[in-house]
Amino acid sequence: MSFLAWLYIIGNASYSPLGGLLWLGLLAALFGVWYMTNHRREAADRREIERSLAWPETQGKVTATRWIGNYVEVFYEYSVAIGPLSGKYQENLPMTITDTPHTSYNRVSFAKDEANRILADYPIGQKLVIRYNPETPSESVMFCRGVVGSATQKS
Repeated sequence: MSFLAWLYIIGNASYSPLGGLLWLGLLAALFGVWYMTNHRREAADRREIERSLAWPETQGKVTATRWIGNYVEVFYEYSVAIGPLSGKYQENLPMTITDTPHTSYNRVSFAKDEANRILADYPIGQKLVIRYNPETPSESVMFCRGVVGSATQKS
């Protein structure tokens, strides 16, 4: 069967049970790729955080924030013995699927309220506690909001 024939079957899923199964399989495969990618990224993030617990702390501050589709980025700068450096923190947003009235498709959206909350938590100039790798100072983790050594640090 040619590629165009497969496209025709998939495109006319409402007329063909085979087309519906192909769509279902395609969606399942895409979900599997998305899940594995996020799972690996979260596992790597956890390992980096665990490693960073032994790193020294320094003072940093937020220089910029932005919301891009399904994640929010917080850019920060900090200073170490070799000079000023910068880093980036990224937080994925929860995904919601809503049934769109009067259409035959669902809408995938990302939590706007959650994005706005994160952006509000990290205004430009917000003081941060940054942990950095002493062997590679450009490798850093945004540990929490607050001042280094303060007993009232917020996480």
